[in-house]
Amino acid sequence: MSIIEPGMRVTRIRQALEAAFAPESLEIRDDSAAHVGHPGAREGGHFHVEIIARTFADWTRLFRTHPNAFPPIDQAMFQKGGGSPDLYYAHSYWSLAPDEAWVIEVTPPDCYYWNFQLDNWWMESFDYRFRQITVNKHSARLEPDGSLRIVCAARDPGVGNWIDTSGHTVGTALLRWAGASEHPLPTTRVVKLVELEQKRA
Repeated sequence: MSIIEPGMRVTRIRQALEAAFAPESLEIRDDSAAHVGHPGAREGGHFHVEIIARTFADWTRLFRTHPNAFPPIDQAMFQKGGGSPDLYYAHSYWSLAPDEAWVIEVTPPDCYYWNFQLDNWWMESFDYRFRQITVNKHSARLEPDGSLRIVCAARDPGVGNWIDTSGHTVGTALLRWAGASEHPLPTTRVVKLVELEQKRA
């Protein structure tokens, strides 16, 4: 197997991102030295990327036409943006009052991985280091029938898999099925947070 020099990898990453997003600004930094010894680390294998592109804002405007829902969207749009071909992407724009909760329900398909996360307008994830903003196949608590319930709200109602809106009242959301032959879309509803808290009691 031939080894691609780190400088060439940066060039290839830059070319791919510029072709997909036509960014207004793009910074790529080789952080490989900071990852020496980590599992899977290899020369030129870790990069820090900062990109500003209208593409993500344009996508969010599209998602906003169906707020608090996961409508079917042509996957070619995400593949053009660099998405992995074995992933199915479901996106949403959400808007909640401080006393509301967004309930998302679906039965995960047979797949090697899935995850859900809350993002901002630019489709950047909220701070996963200090907030519960994501859940995945390995961390989720499923219902007895195998279904998944996610509850996005300003505080934990004590039911389902709580996702912290982190002080935000609007944003985007991403659900990905990895390696699945079926791609179910969730049902959603917005309810008063106190209703869920009363069910817990």
